[in-house]
Amino acid sequence: MIRKIIFGFPVSILLLVLTLAPACASTPKIDEAAVRAYADPMTENVLQAIGQNDYAKFSQDFNQQMKDTLTQTAFTQLTTLVQSKVGNYQSKQFVKTQLQNGFTVVIYNATFSNEPSGVTVTISFQTVNGNNIVGGFYLNSPKLAAK
Repeated sequence: MIRKIIFGFPVSILLLVLTLAPACASTPKIDEAAVRAYADPMTENVLQAIGQNDYAKFSQDFNQQMKDTLTQTAFTQLTTLVQSKVGNYQSKQFVKTQLQNGFTVVIYNATFSNEPSGVTVTISFQTVNGNNIVGGFYLNSPKLAAK
């Protein structure tokens, strides 16, 4: 019995290590400080541009697909919707960052003047030729979700 426990113990540890190793290896570490160094100011720029109705500022860090999708006309519709439903952008707080489908996704809770529940800002970044650019931008809140 003692022999079985002694020999079984290292095997159990080895199985635990082998079970956990793939899970640890498949989740790459994100340098949160490095991501925030570019994500925070770029996100701030996008949010301020909505309140200023400044399409050039809003889209300056977008990839080409974002520029093709969020045209000047779509931006005007977005600013009208945001300002009428949640008001003016005031501030944001970092929540988390994660990797998804080749993008670095950063999530913030933002304060807008007419949305007491806050607005979830999800912005996706990709690195192209050494430059970090915006590849996705989403706003969500109870008032924005209401019809």
